[in-house]
Amino acid sequence: MSGEGLARRELLCAGALTLIAGAGGLIALRPAPPRISAAQLEAAVPGSVGPYRTVRGTGLVTPPADETTEAMYDAVIGRFYADAAGDGVMLAVAYGHRQDYSLMLHSPEWCYPAQGFAIGPTTPLAVARGGAAPIPALFVTATRGDRVEHILYWTRIGTRYPQTQGDTRGLIVQQSLGRTIPDGVLARASLIGGDAAAARATLAGFAAALVASLGGAGRAVLLGPGA
Repeated sequence: MSGEGLARRELLCAGALTLIAGAGGLIALRPAPPRISAAQLEAAVPGSVGPYRTVRGTGLVTPPADETTEAMYDAVIGRFYADAAGDGVMLAVAYGHRQDYSLMLHSPEWCYPAQGFAIGPTTPLAVARGGAAPIPALFVTATRGDRVEHILYWTRIGTRYPQTQGDTRGLIVQQSLGRTIPDGVLARASLIGGDAAAARATLAGFAAALVASLGGAGRAVLLGPGA
């Protein structure tokens, strides 16, 4: 493409983004969902998940603390679960009552490299949800030195489950144009070491058991309104 063509395309893209940004100021948006405290989030996530029970532990990777992160999340919890054999799964849940174009949930592809991890390819993984449609989730492996962490996660924006940052931005724009400020959650289960295929199966089973064990408040947070 010629330099003139590229310049024209960049101008058109910039104009479109300006219109979207301007629309947010012109449209009377419905209020965002109410905030959820850390105590409410703790109560919404069960302490027992299938054969797993909460235990004490350390080493959970969380987003770096800064003003943007604090503005983005109302509540973040971290749990460690273990089964009778002592095999453990780490769970992190981050909730934000207001998602807009400048404040979006930090996926593992962002927060792990920020703490020195190398990230492998991300692949889709469906989490079973009883008789309902499965939850579109993602699986990725992060490595730092001799630590290898296998990760399953999903992101919810409103009632949808975006698979990429582009999807997330698109959903936020769509819902803003529909006069709605969506809430959002990032649910992440992970385990250390082992074969990637085996870890993927273990995490998928854990996530399905987590979903099955949720009460009404937990479903509303992790799965969305009306789930």
